[in-house]
Amino acid sequence: MSSRMRSSSSSSETEMAFQLSQKLAKADLLVFFDIEGTQFTHKMIAFGMVCYPKKKDGVSFDRDGSFSYHSYVKTKDDIGPVVKEMTGISKDILALEGKDIRKVVLEVDKLLRPYHPIF
Repeated sequence: MSSRMRSSSSSSETEMAFQLSQKLAKADLLVFFDIEGTQFTHKMIAFGMVCYPKKKDGVSFDRDGSFSYHSYVKTKDDIGPVVKEMTGISKDILALEGKDIRKVVLEVDKLLRPYHPIF
């Protein structure tokens, strides 16, 4: 790779980092989502998130005040073999523990609404 290409790549990465830091400065909550799907039809079968509210200092995010959510999601679609192997999620688990996607959305909304109304 030429030094000119590295310089261009480096400057775009710096710009992206700057833009991210500006967005984080305005955020009240930092959220990481994890979604598992069926493999072939891409229907959601599991949803998880970990949330870090902003500390009172208004600058950093609070690990101690973090909260999380996880739910299996019911589906009629088959779960592909790769997804079963990687996640351990099966139709039996979804039948026992899965929730309707509308209920999952309402539960997530209830958790996130104090930070920003999303619906």
